[in-house]
Amino acid sequence: MVNDRLAWHDARALPETTASYRLPSPKAPGTAAPDSSITAAEQRLGVVFDDSYLRVIRAVNGWASLAVTLNFFAVEDLGTEDSSWSANNVGANAYFDSEEDEVVEVPPGHARVMLAADHETARYLVAMIATDGRESQSVCYDCQSGYDLEYPSFEAWLAATIANAHEFIADELKA
Repeated sequence: MVNDRLAWHDARALPETTASYRLPSPKAPGTAAPDSSITAAEQRLGVVFDDSYLRVIRAVNGWASLAVTLNFFAVEDLGTEDSSWSANNVGANAYFDSEEDEVVEVPPGHARVMLAADHETARYLVAMIATDGRESQSVCYDCQSGYDLEYPSFEAWLAATIANAHEFIADELKA
């Protein structure tokens, strides 16, 4: 279950400091996204969220400090003009428009949707989500400074991100 995999981020389980790194104050993940918010976000973006993404947002709708600094946006923020999502989306679009790599091209019948971002490091997570029918999963790209990693689904990206955060914290505790 998604919540079990995310439970490590509980504030009581993380140390405040390590020898070489101060962890930011962890924030709890959001609660389940209501169907009305999911439908509204799909309409704003002109997409139909895939099953993989839906499973996650129905358990955890947004998380301001996922993997320490990454902001996983709540569905209520997606596609809105006056939000952190909008400001980060401008940066993400500039990043993708400047990329010469075809890996981030939007396939026909899909839209590129930013799902998470870290504005300090210009790191963006985008998914190629279908515009005309629900799919089981959408390809996601974790992109930063021309280093674009492809994941078969949002859940696959989330599992890898959490594993990397665990490894980072463990390494810092050893230092």
